[in-house]
Amino acid sequence: MVYLDLISTRKEPLKALLKCNKQVLISLLDKKNLAFLVTGLQEFAYTIVSSGGTASALENAGVSVTKVEQLTCFPEMLDGRLKTLYPNIRGGILARRDQKHHMEALNKHGIVEF
Repeated sequence: MVYLDLISTRKEPLKALLKCNKQVLISLLDKKNLAFLVTGLQEFAYTIVSSGGTASALENAGVSVTKVEQLTCFPEMLDGRLKTLYPNIRGGILARRDQKHHMEALNKHGIVEF
């Protein structure tokens, strides 16, 4: 399992803390066959990022998962409605890969793409 203690290691770039440069954010209501899906992604060297019930289901299935809170240094709150609205998550999702300055900004701030 990937454990990130970002509070004490904020000086290190996030990329250096992750096992790979590819990550996927998984959040599903229907968790049937979730472990099968995620195991396939891990075979392609993706780091699995998840929160709440999905993260718990993955852990219970024995799948390595990085919790969103580990990337944001904030707990899930507001009944789970506030968990991925954070630059370390949204930046990795919203960055345009075809824009050099977007990719430079991600790199500068240690944000990994989703």
